[in-house]
Amino acid sequence: MEKSIQNLFSNFSPVSDKEWEEKVLKDLKGKSLESLNWQLEDGIAIKPYYRQSDLKASDVLSLPTKKGDWLIAENFEVNEGVTGTKTCNKLLISALSGGVEAPVVNIDHVIDRKQFKTLLKGIHAEMITLGFSGLFPEADPIGFLKLIIEEVASSGKPQSKFNGNLQLDPIGFFIENGEWYDNQAADFDHLASAIRLMDQKLRSYKLIQVNMHLMHNQRAEITRELAVAIATGSEYMTQLISRGLTPDHAARRIAFSVSVGNAYFPQMAKIRALKSLWRKVLQAYGCKAVNTTYVRASTSVAQQAEDQYTNMISATSSAMAAVLGGVDSLTVMPSDEAHGNPDDFSRRIARNVQHLLREESHLGKVQNPVEGSYYIEIMTRKLMEVAWEKFQKIEGNGGLLTFLSA
Repeated sequence: MEKSIQNLFSNFSPVSDKEWEEKVLKDLKGKSLESLNWQLEDGIAIKPYYRQSDLKASDVLSLPTKKGDWLIAENFEVNEGVTGTKTCNKLLISALSGGVEAPVVNIDHVIDRKQFKTLLKGIHAEMITLGFSGLFPEADPIGFLKLIIEEVASSGKPQSKFNGNLQLDPIGFFIENGEWYDNQAADFDHLASAIRLMDQKLRSYKLIQVNMHLMHNQRAEITRELAVAIATGSEYMTQLISRGLTPDHAARRIAFSVSVGNAYFPQMAKIRALKSLWRKVLQAYGCKAVNTTYVRASTSVAQQAEDQYTNMISATSSAMAAVLGGVDSLTVMPSDEAHGNPDDFSRRIARNVQHLLREESHLGKVQNPVEGSYYIEIMTRKLMEVAWEKFQKIEGNGGLLTFLSA
């Protein structure tokens, strides 16, 4: 039997903007409506409510996403020595058994082929999205890629089955440390060479991660985070294109990594703004595939409180903002991350937050849940406008690297 669609508002008379405002002013008892505005940042004023009449057609961002498309991620550290490698392997297997789909392994020291095999023992890498970060892959991307390629070849599985990423960001390293791994030209040469190697052996991998965490941790405004992020991505595009890659070739290897803070709606709008702004940049480079913005997110460690249970609550709110904003993968940081090494309990709770959002709140079954929301769409557009102005100033000064050296 076919179900009829019922309009739940049909029994209510429409309320005009004027009637709505008169009621609000009456309840304010002499205060102005503007007194309720939220002064977000950079002169951006957000009204306490928006109605359909406030929304322009240009405010609605159509961002392509798939139902339930975000991956549950978790971070792991490999300590030096055989014991450190074996310990990380056990943690990985435990997390994968608990539902992690996109582990990220940080390696700050050189490991050999034998240690790499020990790290991945018992793990079916073709069934997950495996990421690597740290000083070893950053300083020697070609050498590290060869370890992955050898592991893929030894598995006997087609390389098309393997998805993953190396989270390389030499520009971010330069911003944070004031120096390059080798030198500016060599670091970008290594990236271009690594991409060409990936084209042959790891076609589904991403290589470059634009790191927005540094700006967030420095308490930068959201618009500054966004401007520096797309300026960084634009610099990678320029450098790789100058080394013979096509715009689309370069773009599909780039991802963004954001920290999601405690301000629920602005963080949601930040992610949507990032996707839309990067699409605008890719259009300027002449890319054919402009809807390929890949965003990884993690809940903010910089905003963690002393109380572990407070952090659990705030991380849940931040995780929901990230999912509603449209991230592709998400790491909920353990509630004791800022205070030392996370234990089994805090790791389990962190990953279960995502299971609750996906399976019990059913957010994994909804496509673009906030699209068309008057409040979110207008906030997103306001953030985009200010961020784009800041980005243009950076580009007008010769691009990010010139801007940083000025």
